[in-house]
Parts: sequence; structure tokens; C-alpha cells
Amino acid sequence: MTALPGATRSAPWPKSRLPALPQQLWPALDLAAAATAGAVGPSAGVPMACYSAAVVAVLAAGGQYRPGWRPPNLPAYSLCLIATVCGVALATALWLPLDLVSAMAAWTAGVVLVFRCAAAGAVREWHRRGHGLRPALVIGAGQVAHEFANTVRRHPECGLRLCGVADRVPAGLGGGRAEVVIACGADDWPRELAGPDRPVQVWVALTSRCPPGLVPGGQGGEIGGVPIVPLRAGSYSGGRRRVKRAVDVLAGTALLAVLAPVLAALAALVRVRCGPPALFTQIRDAGEGRQLRILKLRTLPGHPDADTRWAVPQGCCGRLGRWLRRTHLDELPQLVNVVRGEMSLVGPRPERPYFTRQFAGRIPGYLDRQRMPAGITGWAQVHGLHGDTSIAERIRFDNAYIDYWSPWLDVRIMLRTLVPTPRRPHGGAR
Repeated sequence: MTALPGATRSAPWPKSRLPALPQQLWPALDLAAAATAGAVGPSAGVPMACYSAAVVAVLAAGGQYRPGWRPPNLPAYSLCLIATVCGVALATALWLPLDLVSAMAAWTAGVVLVFRCAAAGAVREWHRRGHGLRPALVIGAGQVAHEFANTVRRHPECGLRLCGVADRVPAGLGGGRAEVVIACGADDWPRELAGPDRPVQVWVALTSRCPPGLVPGGQGGEIGGVPIVPLRAGSYSGGRRRVKRAVDVLAGTALLAVLAPVLAALAALVRVRCGPPALFTQIRDAGEGRQLRILKLRTLPGHPDADTRWAVPQGCCGRLGRWLRRTHLDELPQLVNVVRGEMSLVGPRPERPYFTRQFAGRIPGYLDRQRMPAGITGWAQVHGLHGDTSIAERIRFDNAYIDYWSPWLDVRIMLRTLVPTPRRPHGGAR
């Protein structure tokens, strides 16, 4: 680590003169503003109290009260206006006159914004005097990182006390109220801070100017004119894992119950046309370092090298097998894998271990797709990337799906799965 002039060398995380402001400051401030608006507003009493509570709830849902440091110039004012407007729906549901609702919205917005502006100015002055500063480390190499570090040091009103600059993540970094600001290119990105289990809060300094007409998106702020944006954890982390699993159990069980007669009829047809057994099992990599034995309806009379041959031999599939593969109905038995907790309804498709070993060494980001359990259908599949198509493209879609996962995205994928998608042009396994 390189210590900058003015940075403390004796302690890795210098302390501020006074402790940091409590995390409860902003929710308490907004509650005070809402209470004030309710007490002296155009409609004091229960309707105004409910309206004010709805405003605070919208602010909380917008992430205003999450723990951690934020730039004092973080643009939360638009969210305050949105919160007050959202409260109109509640007030209207209470059968209040429209003119009264409009007055309540305007009054509450004004009070909340006045409280916020006054508090933001007070916090900046508090930090400028050296109080309540959070320790911060700049990660990056070269002149750009050092210039940004000096910018942080010259602007204590942002609430950070610079500790130094490092070209890599120091061992034992984490704990407490530490902050990390990354000021480096994509090739120098510290992999230790790329996962969802980061020990510190991470921000990215946009030290390179965007092309004309383009500006960074997302919730961010600035330090000395340099835009910074927070690095969020992956969407598939924490409680969202449990949400996805709960949906898999409920929807998978319901689908299995509804489609059981169809599955039984198809299994009987396969048994008659191809002979027993009706089901085919195969070991696949299931994501998150696990393997599973997936279930499929058998579409081939025999396939001696099914674990190592990429494409199905020409002429081996009969008319029934080709139809099952084209409609993907041969995947229906995997609903049993979903209910067991071995797979998900939506996720990257499970691959055979033989090909996982091959692709992992040749295709960048291939193993990143194993961050999530494998699925019956996926983002790549609904874009026509199935069968003998480009593996590199599949990886790009799979990783994008994991990075930006949401329950609504799963719903979209399941709905699109019902509509047949033309296969992408041949890209080959290589």
C-alpha cells in the first residue's frame, strides 16, 4: 500500500474526531418531516398520518435507509417527490377529495424536501470539520488512482477519510465501517471484490469520460466532480435465493400435478415406440459446484457415447424423438428434479461434465454461469440458443441473467418458453 501525504501510517483505519452519524438519522429525519406535515398540514389526523407513513415507506423501499456510506450529494430529491406522489394512491383509496389529496401531496413534498436539504447541508459541514468520517481506501494503479485519491483527501465534506492507495486488495481488509473506491480499468479489476460476499462497501470512480451524449446511469454521486456509483451485490443473493426456491417449489409442484397426465401419456408412447425404459437419466453439472442425475424422456433407442458426443447422430432419432426434442417435451420429467431441490425452473441449462471441462478452459466466463442452480429453461434458450449453437453466446446470456436476475425476469422467461423460438444460426460447440 502507498501512503499519501497526510494519510495516517500508524493505524490502517484512522478515526475521526467524533463518531459517525447514526444510520437511523435519515429515517428519523423523514419521520419527523412526515409528522410535521401531518400535524400542521391541510388535513391533520388519521388520513394525513397514513399518507405521511406511506411516503416514508416508499423512501425505505427505494433504498434510502440501507446501511453504509453515501455521498451527501446523492440525488434523493427526485425519490422524495415520487414518494409523495405515490402516497396519492393511498389517499385516493381513503375516498378523500382530489383537491385535498393534491394539497397533501404538495405540502408533504415541500416539508420533506426542506428537512432533507437542511440536513444534507448540516452533514456536509459536520464532515468538513473532520467529524464522522468513514475510512476509505482507493484501489487502483497509476496516476489516475493517485489523482482521484488526492481528490478524496481535498473534499472531506464527502464524509471519507483517505487512508491510502493500493494496487490490489490488502490481506485482511474488511470489517467495521470501511469503504473502498475502485479507480482502475476493467483489466485491473480486483477479483477479491467481485463476489457478493464482499467484506466492505465498494464504489466505482468513473475516472474516464464517457463518450459525448452518454452519462453513467444508476444511483450515484460525485466527489470533487468525479462521478462514483455503488457496486451492488448480485441480484441472486441473500433472501432472493429463498424467494426463488419458494417459487420453484410452489410452481414446480403445481406444474407437475397439472402435467402428470401428459407426462404419463408421453412416457407410455415412448415405451411403446422405443421400448423400455421410458426415462433416460444422465449426470449433469447442476451449478453451485453440484452434480445431479437429470430425468428426460428417452428419444433415442440407444446412444453409447451420450456423455461425450456433442450432437445426436443423424438418423438415430425417430419421428417421435425428433418431435419431443423440437418441442422440448422430453424435458418435462425434470420437474421432479425441481421439486427435489436439485434444479430450478429457470436458470442456465445443466451441461455434461465432459463438456464443462472442455469449455471452462477455452471460453471466458464459462464457470461463472455455475453461480446459480441449473434450470429447465433459461434466458439463452428463449433466445434460440439451444442445441448445436454458439456456446460463447449462451454464456453471455446466462451470466447476464444471473447478474440481473429478478422474479419478474423468471416470469418473462417462463412465458416465452411457451412460444416456440427459432434456433439461432449454427455456431457449433466450439
